[in-house]
Amino acid sequence: FSIAILILLVLDLFVKVIKVDLFFYLIFFSQLLFLKRIENAFYFILFSSGLVGAYLNYKGIYGLGGYIIPLGLLMVVFELFKNHKYLVINVLPLLSVLLSLGLSAYLKSHGDYYDSKFMDTLNYGLLGFVAFYLVFSQIDKFDFARVGVYFIIWGAFILRLVIDINDLAGPSDIFHYGFMREQTYIYDKFLSIDNEDYIISYHVPGFLVLLGLSFLLTYQPKLLKINNLIYGIVATLVIVYSGGRQNVLGLILLMVILFTYSVNISILKKYVISIFSILFIIIIFNLVQLSSDNIEEVTENSGREIHFLYSVNYFLSEPLTGIGYGLHYYGLKEASYPHNFFLELLGETGLVGTIIVLLVIAFLISKNFKKVKSYNQFEIKLYLLIIPLFVRAMVSGSLTTNIILISILCALSFLPSIKKTIKN
Repeated sequence: FSIAILILLVLDLFVKVIKVDLFFYLIFFSQLLFLKRIENAFYFILFSSGLVGAYLNYKGIYGLGGYIIPLGLLMVVFELFKNHKYLVINVLPLLSVLLSLGLSAYLKSHGDYYDSKFMDTLNYGLLGFVAFYLVFSQIDKFDFARVGVYFIIWGAFILRLVIDINDLAGPSDIFHYGFMREQTYIYDKFLSIDNEDYIISYHVPGFLVLLGLSFLLTYQPKLLKINNLIYGIVATLVIVYSGGRQNVLGLILLMVILFTYSVNISILKKYVISIFSILFIIIIFNLVQLSSDNIEEVTENSGREIHFLYSVNYFLSEPLTGIGYGLHYYGLKEASYPHNFFLELLGETGLVGTIIVLLVIAFLISKNFKKVKSYNQFEIKLYLLIIPLFVRAMVSGSLTTNIILISILCALSFLPSIKKTIKN
């Protein structure tokens, strides 16, 4: 069923004869039917609000997408308190990070931006914790493969939906790189969007299919199996068509990690090669963006370098506390967020905020390392799950959503601390 839907979605990008309404109802109701309650709850808490909301906006219905989140929370109320009386204790590291960001927003901006970026970060961070609590606390019951397949389906659907929303021509050939980006993205001087019909970022379809591929491969990390090969081809086409460079980067890293873990070398060498590959590729990607060190020249070229350079300048102007969480994007309006997790922290919260976040991350990694090691091959599964989110945090996205990385590390505390092989 899923392969048939995906093939139809890709073909209809060219011919545009099937109504998107039919695709939406097939995908949404089949997901409710085929996925278990905890898997649907995971979707509803983190992703379905935006996906369903995009379709409803297309139909002229606004403001209803957000009601998907309470529905997801209701689905897991029983699981949340059934076995884990230490739920609040395990979320404390995340809360300490959120508290430091909130204090930065409040003290440095005198409360003007407290209800914007910080509240969005708080909301996404806590929802991310609840969603990945479901994944890790019931990891034997969570079907990574089916959840991953639906990520790929939704990514392909969003790409098809955008064609109707903006009346796009679609891809001119099967290898048309970035048709969504080039046909909908209109720049002004500071990279804001002039096209009022442009309501879905070109990053979204590629990110969804990349996340889907990583979930799918944790189930069975062999790309050459026929089903996985089809899913991989469709995911690659969606990434190519949407044009998000960070998603291309994430796809390359997924392949590197899979290759590294398929060769017969020691686990230590696999760790070293994997971590070095991830850091090397991300550093090279970011260095390429810094082709100029002149802000006026960068501004005129509308390149991503402007975001990097303004963050560096903000940090240098107030290295201890930064300019205040949320002030860069919501207050000064000189540039968007810097598209890098640590640059954004340094520019907005300074050394104090950055050190607090790094200490929390180090604590969570050391706390959960033995638990992760007790599961057979779980290291590679965790790598595959985190790569799309880590890549987005290093080269795209704001702390508002990238806070989910810390949410995941907190939720790892709920892995059952026993040695066994993951049935999935």
